[in-house]
Amino acid sequence: MTMEEGEHTIKIAKTRKATGPDDIPVEFLKLLEDNGKKFLLQLFNRIYETGKIPNDWLKSTFVTIPPQINAKKCTKYRTISLMSHALKIFLRIIQQEYTTKFRKTILVHEMPYSSIHILVQHCRDVSHSVYMCLIDFEKAFDKIRHS
Repeated sequence: MTMEEGEHTIKIAKTRKATGPDDIPVEFLKLLEDNGKKFLLQLFNRIYETGKIPNDWLKSTFVTIPPQINAKKCTKYRTISLMSHALKIFLRIIQQEYTTKFRKTILVHEMPYSSIHILVQHCRDVSHSVYMCLIDFEKAFDKIRHS
C-alpha cells in the first residue's frame, strides 16, 4: 500500500460518523501529520503481509435503531455495526486495489459480465489463488447521520 492510496482513502472517508469500540473518530485520522500517516501505513502493510488484524479492530458495537417512530416490534428495528474507522480505511484500500487489479485482467467486452462468480472462475482457470473479502459496504459503512 502506498502513501498516496492511504492519504486518498483517509481524505474521502466520511466524517460525522459514530466511532467503533476503539473510540477513534475518522476526524482524528484526517488530522494525522505525515509521521502519523506513515505509521498507520506501515501498520496496514504489516497487517496485509501477515494477515493478522489487531484484535481490537475485530470488535464491533452493535446498535439497534428504530426506523419508525414508536416502533414496538423487533422486526421494525434494524441493527448497525460500529467498527473501527482505521479498519474501514484499511479495507477500503484493499477493495480499491483489488478492483483495479480485476479490471486490468478482464477484457473490455467482458466488463458488463464481471460478477464475482466470473472473476473467481477466471482465476481458477488460469490456476491463480483466490482470496476474497466480501463486504456489504452499505451495511458496513452506515449511512445514518449522527448529530
